[in-house]
Amino acid sequence: MPPARGEGGLRFTDVAPRSHIAYKSNNDFTGRKYFPQPMCGGVAVFDFDGDGRLDVFFTNGAQLPALRKVDASFYNCLLRNKGGGTFEDVTARAGLEGKQLDFSFGVAAGDFDNDGFADLFLCQAGRNALYHNNGDGTFTDVTETAGLAAKRKNLLSVSAAWFDYDDDGRLDIATANGHILDNAPRFRAGSTYRQRKLLFRNRSLRCR
Repeated sequence: MPPARGEGGLRFTDVAPRSHIAYKSNNDFTGRKYFPQPMCGGVAVFDFDGDGRLDVFFTNGAQLPALRKVDASFYNCLLRNKGGGTFEDVTARAGLEGKQLDFSFGVAAGDFDNDGFADLFLCQAGRNALYHNNGDGTFTDVTETAGLAAKRKNLLSVSAAWFDYDDDGRLDIATANGHILDNAPRFRAGSTYRQRKLLFRNRSLRCR
């Protein structure tokens, strides 16, 4: 297939076959459709190791209806940019497989503690997750110490964004949310799929 030509003479070429990216998202489709499945798979493009090259992080699904990452096909994935258009899987080394997490959705990269290394916030069906970038190629789950572990039952976080809403020099995090069931009113009177957005203020640059 010839390269696509865009406006102004721009050309795009599909280089995926030579990039060494083998990752596949897994939403556990087995013939029965569960509500979270179509939303599986978030992506963040960021330079996690400070080498000047953009790396790629993918979130992944989980076994349904248990919402558990029961094997490696459901693990999240961090691909380090080696240059020359190729990538290597460094997920296990970085500590980002997410074995303990459930069904993952959106992800946002941002340096919440201003140490010069981008951290990751993962949106989940259950407890969300905040990973601190240690600056040595590894990440640490600091969700508990950051005060982000508590979450209302059945609240599904779909996407998130880092921004400094109060102009104090620290990145805050906002999440867009829904109910775990798209037909929630059928099971509980007064319940709706639509849920309010949440904003978490960064009160300290300390991660632990």
